[in-house]
Amino acid sequence: ICNNTTVCNELKQYGAVQPLIDELRKHCRGPIANSDYICDVTNLILQLIKNGVGKQEFTSSAALASIVDSLKISRQDTKLNTLQIILYISDTKQARTDLTSFNCFNYLMSILKESIEDKSQELIYNALASIAHFSRDGPIRTLLSSARYIFPAIFDAMASSGKAPPHTRLAAAGILGRLLADDGLKKLREHLIREDVLAVLVSGVEDEEPIVKKECINCITHIVGFVPAYFDLFVPVVRPIVNAVACKENYLVVRALRCLEALSDFERMIPQLVKHGVVTVLCTLMADDPKDMSADVIEAASDLVINLAFDRPARDDMVKNQLILPVLGFS
Repeated sequence: ICNNTTVCNELKQYGAVQPLIDELRKHCRGPIANSDYICDVTNLILQLIKNGVGKQEFTSSAALASIVDSLKISRQDTKLNTLQIILYISDTKQARTDLTSFNCFNYLMSILKESIEDKSQELIYNALASIAHFSRDGPIRTLLSSARYIFPAIFDAMASSGKAPPHTRLAAAGILGRLLADDGLKKLREHLIREDVLAVLVSGVEDEEPIVKKECINCITHIVGFVPAYFDLFVPVVRPIVNAVACKENYLVVRALRCLEALSDFERMIPQLVKHGVVTVLCTLMADDPKDMSADVIEAASDLVINLAFDRPARDDMVKNQLILPVLGFS
C-alpha cells in the first residue's frame, strides 16, 4: 500500500518510522540475522523515503548505523534496497559524512567488487551510483586503489545503451569526469585514451539524458590536449558533439560549443568539424532572435565562430552559408 505519498504520510503520522528503525537495528545485528525480515523492513523504508517521508528520522545516527549494517546481509534484495536508501539519503554532505563514520564507503566498494565478480548487474549499477555520491567529498584518487573494479563498472554503465538507469549513467560520467579533470593524473588520462575511453564517451554523448550528455562532453573537454597524439581516436567524437548543439537545454548547448571551440584550437581538427556540419548547426542556432538566446550561448557560439574564421576553408564555408549575418546581429 506504500506506493503513494498520502499513505506514507499517514504511516508516519501513526508513528511507523521509529519502529522501523528499531526493528532494523534489532534484526540485522548479531550472528543470526533474519535476512527475509530485514529485506521487508528495508523495502518499506525505501518506499517511505521515495515518497519523501521520514528522511530526517532515517538520517539520525541510530538509523544510519543500522542502514549500514544491513549492507552486510548476504541477500541480494536487501543490498539493493539498502543501496537505494543510501542513494536517497546521501544527497547532503552532512549525511555522507555521517555515513562515512560508519565505514559506509568501504562497504560500498566491497559490494561493487563482489557484484563485479558475481556479474550482478543491478548491484553494480546501484553501488556505483552510491559511490559517486561519496566521491564528491573526498579525494577522487582514493578510487584508484580499486581501479580494476571501478573502471570496468564505469565503462559498462556508460556504454550500456540505456540498460543502466539514468542516475547510474550520470554517476559513472561524473566519477570519470573528476578523474580526467585531475591535472596530476596525466598518465591515467593517456592510459584511458589508449583503453578506448573515447568510444565510451561517444556513447555517453549520444545518451538520451541531456545531463549525461553534458557530463560526457565535459570529460572530452578535459582531454582535448591529447588530440595531436591520438587524432584518429578523437575524430569520432566530433559528430555527436556537433549534434548536441541542436539540443534545447542551454547548459548542454554551451558545454558542446565550448568543447568544439577547444577542438578547433587544433588546425587539423577544423576540417572534421566542418565535415560534420558545425557551420550548418551554428547557422541554425544563430538564426534565432538574440533576445531569445542566453548570453552564455551567444558568447560560446561567437567564440567558436572566431576560432573557425582563422581557417580559410572554414571561413569560406561560413561566408557561403551567410553565417556572418547572424553574428553581426548580436553586436
